[in-house]
Amino acid sequence: MNTEKQEINLVELASGKQEVNTDENDFSSQVKDQRPDPPVRGESVLRVIDRWFHQLDRLVERYIPQNLNPFTQSGAIANTTFIIALVSGFVLLFWYKPSVHQAYSSLDQISPLGDFFRSLHRYSSDACMLFIMFHAFKMFFARRFSGARWLAWVTGIVALALLWFDGWLGYWLVWDEAANQVAVGTAKMLDQLPIFAEPLSRSFLTDDSFDSLLFFLVFFFHMLIPLAMGIALWLHVSRLNKAHFITKKPMTIAVLGSLGVLSAALPAGLAKPAKMLEIQQTMPLDYFYMLPMYFTDRLEGGALWAITLIGFIAFVSVPWVLVKKRRPKPQVDADRCNGCEQCYKDCPFNAITMLPRAEDDKKRGDFYASIDPSKCIACGICVGSCDPVGIEFPRLPAMDVRREIDSWLHERLEEESSVDVAYICSNSAGADLHIDEATGRCKELPGYIVRSIPCVGWVHPLMIERALRKGAEGVLIVGCQSEPDYRLGAMWTEERISGGRHPELRNEKVDSSRIHYLQYDRTDYDGFIKEARELQRNTSKFTLKQDESSSTKMKKYIMGAFLVLMLSSLTYFFSNAPYSVPIQNDSELVVSFTMPGRPVDSSVKKESEQQNLQSHMQSRNAPAKRERSDVRLRIDVDGETVHEQKYEPSGLYNDGMSGAVEYIPLKAGAHTVEVYLGDTTSEEWLYTDQKKVVFKDNHRSVIKFNRADGFQWYPKSQE
Repeated sequence: MNTEKQEINLVELASGKQEVNTDENDFSSQVKDQRPDPPVRGESVLRVIDRWFHQLDRLVERYIPQNLNPFTQSGAIANTTFIIALVSGFVLLFWYKPSVHQAYSSLDQISPLGDFFRSLHRYSSDACMLFIMFHAFKMFFARRFSGARWLAWVTGIVALALLWFDGWLGYWLVWDEAANQVAVGTAKMLDQLPIFAEPLSRSFLTDDSFDSLLFFLVFFFHMLIPLAMGIALWLHVSRLNKAHFITKKPMTIAVLGSLGVLSAALPAGLAKPAKMLEIQQTMPLDYFYMLPMYFTDRLEGGALWAITLIGFIAFVSVPWVLVKKRRPKPQVDADRCNGCEQCYKDCPFNAITMLPRAEDDKKRGDFYASIDPSKCIACGICVGSCDPVGIEFPRLPAMDVRREIDSWLHERLEEESSVDVAYICSNSAGADLHIDEATGRCKELPGYIVRSIPCVGWVHPLMIERALRKGAEGVLIVGCQSEPDYRLGAMWTEERISGGRHPELRNEKVDSSRIHYLQYDRTDYDGFIKEARELQRNTSKFTLKQDESSSTKMKKYIMGAFLVLMLSSLTYFFSNAPYSVPIQNDSELVVSFTMPGRPVDSSVKKESEQQNLQSHMQSRNAPAKRERSDVRLRIDVDGETVHEQKYEPSGLYNDGMSGAVEYIPLKAGAHTVEVYLGDTTSEEWLYTDQKKVVFKDNHRSVIKFNRADGFQWYPKSQE
C-alpha cells in the first residue's frame, strides 16, 4: 500500500484551515443519512443524551471485561433479578404469614435464613427496578421505539408499570409505618372511583378498622401480578431473534453473588409497626418503589389520577407522537430467491418467514422468503445474507452499489496509484463523516472511497471480494461497538469475514490481510479516524479483535468487582433512604362518617308538562326517580366552626350513602370537639356528639360515625 498518501490534520480540518477538494466535490451528505430509523421529533437532544450512554459504555469497558458490562446488558439483568425476586419470594412464604395481625411479627421474629431470603427478595426487586429504568431510558434516547419496535416499547412500559405496582403492593404486606402510608395513599386514589359503598380511607383510620379480607386481597394480587409481567415480557422479546432473555453464566454469577453478599452483610431492616393513630414523621423508604409516596402525601386523589393517566398515556404513545415519517421496507424478489433460509436465520427481528411455492413454481426450491413490513425495521442485514441478491432494498439497492463501487474505483485509480474502499455503518463512529454521494470521496478520509450503509450486516462478502478484484488496495468495514443498534449485524459480519457463518468470505480467493473490520461507537470519532488512516499505511495490522493478555483480563475482573460494589451500594442506599412525612401541626383530628340522606321523590315529568299533553299521551302513573339528599357535616372546636360542608350521595343514580374522611390539624392539648350531622331536607341536625379531647404530640384522634354504631371516638380512652 502507498505510504505517502496525503495526511490530514484533524484539528486543522475541523477549524477549516485545511480542506480536501471542497471546490470539486459536494460534501453535503453524511454517513448518518443512511440510517434506517425514521427521523423523530427532538432527535438532536435525544442524540446528545444517547452519546452520554455510549461514553459510559466506553468508560466501563476500558476497565472491565465487555461480557461483564452491566450497562450493555441492562434488560437481561432486569429479567434475571426479576426471576431471583420471584424465587426468593416463594421461599419467603415458609416464614411469612399473610394476616394483618401477624404479618409484621412473622417478619420481625424471622430466622436468620428467612431474613436472608427476605433481604434477597427486596434487593433483587430493587435491582430489577434499577436496571429496567436504566434500560428504558437508554432505549428511549437511542430512539429504539419507532416502526416495528413499538410493540417492545409498549410492552416494556406495561411491564415497568406492573413491576412498580407489584412492589407498591408488596410493601402493604410488611404492615409497618411505611405500609401505613402506602395504604392511605392508595385509598386516597381509589376513593375517587365509584366502586366502594363507603370510602376505603375509613379502613385505615384505626388499628382495628383494617379488614383482614382486604389485606389478603392485596396479598393475592401481589402473587398474581408476576404472571401478567411474564406475559408482558414474553411479548417484549417476541419479535427478537436469539434474544438474551436472561444473562449468561458469568454475569448471572456476578448478579446473584453480589445480591447474596449484600443480603448477608446488610439485611433489609424493618420500620416501626403500623400504628394508625400515630403521625409518622421520618422513616426509611425504598425509593425504587415508594417514591410516589411523595405525591400521595401531598396531593389529592384527583390530581394523582391525572398525573398517573397522563404520564402513562404519554409514555405509551411515544412511538406514534415522536416519529415523523416511515422508511420504505425491503421486499423479496420471489423469482430470484432460492429458498436457502439464510435471511430467515439472520434477521434480528423475526421479520422473515419462509412460504411454500406453488407446485408449478418449484424450480428454485420448495420455499421462498417473505418480509413482514410490520416487523421489519429496514436494517438491511438480510441483504448481506442473500447470495442471489434477491432482496430489494429501496434506499440502497445492492446491485446499484456494486456498479457504483466499480465505477468509483475505475475513476479514482486513473488519478491515484491506490485507493481503499470503506463500508461504514450509519450508527458507528463514522456517522459524521462528510461524503460526496456522486463520487464516494470523503472529506475526512481522502484515501478512501466511502459507502455509507445502514448496518455492517448489509455488506455481503462478495462485495468485499469484488472491490479487491476491481483494484482496491484494501477494504475497511466499520460497525457499532458494545451494543449494536441492530443487534446481530455486527456479530454476523465478524463471523462471515472469519469464515464461521454463511455467506462466508472465501479466503482462498482474496488476501485476508487487506480486509479490516473495526467496531467503534459514535463517541470515539478520533480513535476511528486514527486507526482508519493507520490501516492504509500498515496492511499487516490484524483485521479482527485480538484477545487480551491474562494480566489485563485479571485487572479488568478486579475493576468489575469494584463496579459491582458500587452498584450494590447504590441499591442499598436508595432502598433505605430517609423520608420525612409532611406534617402541618403537632396533632390531628380525623372525622369520618357514612350516612344515607333521606329519600327525595322527583317525577320524571312535571305536572305542568303532563297537562300540556293530549289526554291519551298523559302518564297516569309517572315513574318516580328515587334519590337521596345531600348530607351536611359541621365540626366545632372550642366553640368555633372549623369545617362545614355538604356531601353528595354516592352511586350512579345518587341513591347511595354519603361519606367522607376529613383531616383537621390542631395544636396539642385539650380541646372541646363537637360534631353535627344532618341532611338537606331540613335545617335540624339529626346526630350530634361532643367531648373534651386531649390531643397528644404526633398523634391523631379519630371520630367515626355510622347509623348502626353511632359516634365512636378513638383512642377508646376518649369515650
